[in-house]
Amino acid sequence: MRRTQVFFTPVQDNEPVESLAAKALRLAEAARLDRVIPKGRPCAVKQHFGEDKNTGYVKPPITRAIVDFVRKAGGDPFVTDTNTLYRGHRSQATDHLRQAADHGFTLESLGAPVIIADGLQGADQVAVPISGGKHFKEVRIASALHQAAGAVVLTHVKGHCQMGLGGAIKNVGMGCAARAGKLAQHYGGAPRFDARKCVGCGVCVRWCPTEAITLAPRKDGERPLARLTPEKCIGCGECLALCPSDAVGFNWDIGDLELGERVCEHVLGFAAAKPAGIAYVNFITDVTKNCDCVGSKQKAERPNVGILASTDIIAVDQATADISRRAYGHDVWAQWWPKSRYEEAIAYGESLGLGTRAYTLTEIT
Repeated sequence: MRRTQVFFTPVQDNEPVESLAAKALRLAEAARLDRVIPKGRPCAVKQHFGEDKNTGYVKPPITRAIVDFVRKAGGDPFVTDTNTLYRGHRSQATDHLRQAADHGFTLESLGAPVIIADGLQGADQVAVPISGGKHFKEVRIASALHQAAGAVVLTHVKGHCQMGLGGAIKNVGMGCAARAGKLAQHYGGAPRFDARKCVGCGVCVRWCPTEAITLAPRKDGERPLARLTPEKCIGCGECLALCPSDAVGFNWDIGDLELGERVCEHVLGFAAAKPAGIAYVNFITDVTKNCDCVGSKQKAERPNVGILASTDIIAVDQATADISRRAYGHDVWAQWWPKSRYEEAIAYGESLGLGTRAYTLTEIT
């Protein structure tokens, strides 16, 4: 059986961020992540900038160390994430860039530009054909992330209400998808328009690319209501992104395992444009029950464990699960989110050819 190398260094509680940055750099060098850095071409440093008031994200000095590593390896780095599906401080690019700057992610601090990969409203995307999956024949990936010749993925490992383990698979599958890709992962139907909120402004009608939405008159001279022709809907999410009155909703009742499979299929689409490979660095630090999308400071509920690096997304997440289980004496991800089936999602990713769960662990001190 083929085994992938995963490199690991331990981290203590309350280590200064400068120490974490130095350890991440040593791991990147030991793991020879420079092998997948494209020479003279754009290389994405993909991470989560953290929602407003959240503090769990990978901090700018660590990102700066990786940016410098990419540049030294010959790549042209930019730091990036995509807009969120939910409404918040990162749901469109102008707010998202301000939020990133508030958390210290700027050109001056990073030595590289910050780019929101799916554009102003989350609609800048590429439809990438995939094969071998259960759910999709093509997936919609954020344009800048698709066009980048290479990528280094920095992941703050934490819990996730549906994925269970919020590792590299979640960071790439959800985080590299454009808004339409996120919608395709999370819902199983067409948008619904809330008659109580809809003001009949027609914004959704003007922006719908397939003319699936019309304005239908209501009784007694009330303002018209947006109506959908479901067979014309392509799930692009423009109506959700642009509705000024928050009148667009979806059915989010996708089972946790199916969501994990859909996320893995988006990882497959992202990886398709990176034939030289992708580098992954997982930080099991400041471990929280919920995702960094939560708009508040979360208490770290488990001690720091360490940092892992690999060019195999399946191996790095499997090693993350195994190491955290040994460190904590139990499966914290399943304890927090008992309905999640993250191990099965990792196995599904392996079946898609994303990597292998068999790995050799090398500790770097």
